[in-house]
Amino acid sequence: EWPLRPGRKHRLYSRGATFTMAMRTMAILFAFWLFAFTSWVGMISLRSSKYLHFVAVTFEAFCIWGFFENMVSHLKSKGYFGKDVTDGMSLQVGPCCCCLRCLPPAPRKPSTIVSFRRIIYQMIICQTSFESVRVIMVFECRYDPNSPGKLIIDAIILTSFLFAMWTLMVIYRSSYKVLAPFSYGLKFGSFKLMIFLSKFVYTILAWVASAGKIPNYVNDNGDTIVRGKQRVEIWMNFVTITASTLLFYLSKNLYQTSDYDHLKPRGCSSNSNADQVDLESVDINEDDHSP
Repeated sequence: EWPLRPGRKHRLYSRGATFTMAMRTMAILFAFWLFAFTSWVGMISLRSSKYLHFVAVTFEAFCIWGFFENMVSHLKSKGYFGKDVTDGMSLQVGPCCCCLRCLPPAPRKPSTIVSFRRIIYQMIICQTSFESVRVIMVFECRYDPNSPGKLIIDAIILTSFLFAMWTLMVIYRSSYKVLAPFSYGLKFGSFKLMIFLSKFVYTILAWVASAGKIPNYVNDNGDTIVRGKQRVEIWMNFVTITASTLLFYLSKNLYQTSDYDHLKPRGCSSNSNADQVDLESVDINEDDHSP
């Protein structure tokens, strides 16, 4: 059952770890509607697309952090990390597998999670900082999409993003059997598919427009109203709206209330389940305010 059902909201969110994971889940699902909304506004005002791109990219970075923290929470509840665990996590996974063959496996200890979390943080800081500079330059009419500086900034952002993806892959590949009941592969795949479709299709169509294959839109007097590349931006906004809406309805059922069953309420000891409540067996009434 979908965890955001209103009838279960107040009881489900009253627990510490469960509340935190539920908030991250809501943010991830909200990203589909945010991308659709920003694309809809971009269709109305092409000038606002650069500013809306900043909002979408920044929120995407925080959603990746949400996936990371949710996976770590589930693995901790399963006892996957600990000071007495001797097994390690292989670092030879994509997209950095070719560069890390000489490194030993990472230990499954809390200190490793702290290091991985810092890699996620650097991606959030890097993307937010550089995209903020880009927005300021667009606002001051000093932004040149063909300048060499743009290529350097894009390369830095891409490198930072790949390291964050590598961190997620290290954790997922080493523990995919433990995380299998939670369908993280499908959850993250549906989230990234929405972004991949918009960026990949736009790159192809922008290249076609640069080659002059997409004509400009002109009025009866022969004046150019919309250039070919701007027409591509309008088309891609429509594609993003459609893809975001469809993927939301296809992926929302992947987030189940059973995802929270293994999380212990804040204040409970690790060997006591006396305070845990079976949500499925409780009849919740919104008008019942009894303790």
